[in-house]
Amino acid sequence: MEKSILNLSLLKGEKYLKWLIFVGVFWFVLGVAYISVNKIYQQGVVVFLFLPLIFILALNFKLFKSFLFNNKIFSFVCSALFLYIAVNGFFFNAVQSVKHILYIIIFLALGFFLILFDYGEKLLERALFFILLAVALICLCSFYDFFYLGGNSVFSRMWGVLGVSHPILASYYIGLFFILSSALFAEQRKLYMLPFIFIFTAFIFFSQSRGAYIAVLVTLIFYVIVFARKNKFAIWSSFAFLSVSFFLGYIFLDQIMIRGTSSRPELIVSGLTMAMENLWFGHGIDYKYFLYTDTAPYEYYHAHNLILHIFIRLGLVGVILFSALWLYCFYCCYRSKELFLAKFNLLLIVFSSVAFQFDSASLIAQPRLEWFVVWVPICITVAVMAVRFLDDFKESNKLSDIA
Repeated sequence: MEKSILNLSLLKGEKYLKWLIFVGVFWFVLGVAYISVNKIYQQGVVVFLFLPLIFILALNFKLFKSFLFNNKIFSFVCSALFLYIAVNGFFFNAVQSVKHILYIIIFLALGFFLILFDYGEKLLERALFFILLAVALICLCSFYDFFYLGGNSVFSRMWGVLGVSHPILASYYIGLFFILSSALFAEQRKLYMLPFIFIFTAFIFFSQSRGAYIAVLVTLIFYVIVFARKNKFAIWSSFAFLSVSFFLGYIFLDQIMIRGTSSRPELIVSGLTMAMENLWFGHGIDYKYFLYTDTAPYEYYHAHNLILHIFIRLGLVGVILFSALWLYCFYCCYRSKELFLAKFNLLLIVFSSVAFQFDSASLIAQPRLEWFVVWVPICITVAVMAVRFLDDFKESNKLSDIA
């Protein structure tokens, strides 16, 4: 980017807030894994990330408004979804959910400002390496705690430490970094990503989350078919990984299936029956429900399927609006797939779309693990649109005029 386009005068308050937001991003990404007390983590996100974002958004609202106007479809669908959820929340007396909507809107604005802050390629590369290293460390700590200190065999289902203790949600969180490190390895041939790929793969494998397995495999197959047709290095790397995965899956098949077949088909039927009771507008954004199956002696407190969860709480209208937003994010990134950021986010959207079918049944909530497969891909889409927004004004002085 030219300095005439990205300079200190472009954003008001950038000099003082960009580094606090930088710290906030680290807190958001790593705190969810290292801080086991949700309240402390969420308060840190508010202090280090949301409050600085509110200030810089207020100082640069005219610029952000121009960005939204430049992306009318995204802005309209987002507004329709959040407005519908807010009305639903007021109608069903779930005012707390309205506050969570504000959190999400502020978080999505992060994608725009991170691009305009222009931290520099070297700094971002180092920060990314540090994040991958920190996530790999929490994986290694989980291996040590579960297998060495706990004395469990490699055939046991691993429960991680601190914030990554839940085997399903943690495997989705680690899956994001697996996709990132794999994309950097295949696209940019960064060989130092190999140890990260190995560690993240091991974590997902030992978590024995069948949903995560399927999500990873579908994402890799999508990558080979869509992006790697002319990249022999990427094709052979993906083929080697898939071959090893299927081999290990065959060896560990009995242990993976020892928990029996999934109850999710019955959950889907039970959830659809409940959703049909209030087809269009759902039971309410904060509706507490339990689902029962014949194969499990206990109740499920959510649908283990994000789309079905939305259907139960927000009805068919909510499903249509969220699906429209999600599909537009896919389209927007596919249209800009020459950008590495867009290509990575496409893979993340595919991964998350599969993960939705098995868990992550949380849409409107405070920052938590589920955000990494629901709202992070949408935030990255905003960043991709911000890159295009800057490109549109690169050869003119319009951006300086509206700042």
